[in-house]
Amino acid sequence: MSNFANLMITTNASKLRSEKRYPLDITLGQLKLVLITGCDNRTMKVELFDNEDRSLGQLVGDDKPLYDFGIENGMHIHVADPTIQDGAYDQVEEPVETYQISAEEYAKREGTLITVVFHY
Repeated sequence: MSNFANLMITTNASKLRSEKRYPLDITLGQLKLVLITGCDNRTMKVELFDNEDRSLGQLVGDDKPLYDFGIENGMHIHVADPTIQDGAYDQVEEPVETYQISAEEYAKREGTLITVVFHY
């Protein structure tokens, strides 16, 4: 058995997914502290999904190490926080002015990544 597992992490707070590698000897409580979801570790609910994305149920017991839950490479952890609105971190609060440039204008610039890469 490997001492680490690559896990897909999702949350109700965002549509973004991320993959992260965790040691299997950390506790669920420690995992909650290092998760990258932005959810409060005191209110989050953690659900485990297998490699086929079938729910294996809620993870309960902050003192239990991850290996006690049977966590393996490629599994998926979904974090739900009832104190955060679904998709809250995907919403832009204020309109942000963005800078856009056409491909033709970009090609005319010197010192861009494309000109440097194709120069060598």
